[in-house]
Amino acid sequence: MHIRRIIGILMLLALVTTGAMAQPADPWKLLFPDNLLDRDCNPVSTDILRGKIVGIYCSAGWCKVCQVFSPKLIPFRDKNASEFEVVFVSFDASEDDQYAYMKKYGMLWPTLKYNSQAAFDIQQRFGVEILPTLIVLNADGQMLTKFGVADVSSTPEGALAKWKSLSPQPLPPLEQPASPTVALQAGKNSRLSLWDQQLVCEAKSGARNQLMAGSIKGTIGSRNYDITLDRTASAITGTIGNQNLDIKIDREAKTIAGKGPDGQISIAFDWTREKVDFNGENTGSPFRLTLDWANGQALGAIAGTDIRFSIDLDHGVMTGIGNKINLKYDPYSGRLAGDLLGKPVKLQLTHLDLSDFIQMLYLFTR
Repeated sequence: MHIRRIIGILMLLALVTTGAMAQPADPWKLLFPDNLLDRDCNPVSTDILRGKIVGIYCSAGWCKVCQVFSPKLIPFRDKNASEFEVVFVSFDASEDDQYAYMKKYGMLWPTLKYNSQAAFDIQQRFGVEILPTLIVLNADGQMLTKFGVADVSSTPEGALAKWKSLSPQPLPPLEQPASPTVALQAGKNSRLSLWDQQLVCEAKSGARNQLMAGSIKGTIGSRNYDITLDRTASAITGTIGNQNLDIKIDREAKTIAGKGPDGQISIAFDWTREKVDFNGENTGSPFRLTLDWANGQALGAIAGTDIRFSIDLDHGVMTGIGNKINLKYDPYSGRLAGDLLGKPVKLQLTHLDLSDFIQMLYLFTR
């Protein structure tokens, strides 16, 4: 009897253990242990992911390629919502920017808490270095591809079927978990590294050909600005006030030359990842400027006047020269406003970001 009881207990334990082992762990709890949030910061259960293919979308509102790809991913997700869902991992500069980005583009999918451990672990686990990245997982949480951006961009009508046909792979191990002490992209060196990777991604995806013309329209002081920056022709053309603008950029010779608003411009430039140096003449006056991205500083001299101001790329702010530069850029509306050397600034930037504008600013605003 005693032996039978022991055998019965062992069999019961075996059944219980077998049942526990057969019960699959929830893969979404592993990747998203703190559940999810909607674009109004309300909690969303990972239950919405069950039975679906899931795309982990690493993106940011400041990223130019993301601005091209997000409007493609949104209708793709909405059309296939019954079997495909997206989880957004933000690389934005702040929590406010994360939710503004989601609302501007109409993202109905959930996101992770800003700068959370789960978001940091996603970046580490999958080695995210390029924005945008769309990591596609099957309903069991196994990886199908890291190249979802290319699939949705090139053949959206066949992307879902392609993913279903792929052999799943185990998730990469999380080798060095650590605390996300800063925002995923907020460190300036990280931002610079992402820019480098973004250029590669733009070239490979063809997105670089879709954003080859940017424009600046509005006023600085009493002057009207209507400028086009054509990356294909490497030219800056348009009008400032009643003066025509016709400037060519020779990237091989590293020169900027042509007709500016008040005369001829002849400037040589060079760059590293950390900075861009400009030296030459603007309308006959010496021009020297260094844009130090890594340290957020601009230093130089124009017509004998020393120039020094700070550049906060994450928040789109330029300040310096006492109170003579105080500009704020909104990356979502493209508006740049404030005060420049005593002149009120009201400009609309289209397909340009703050760094593009800074590189042009002092060429045209003497």
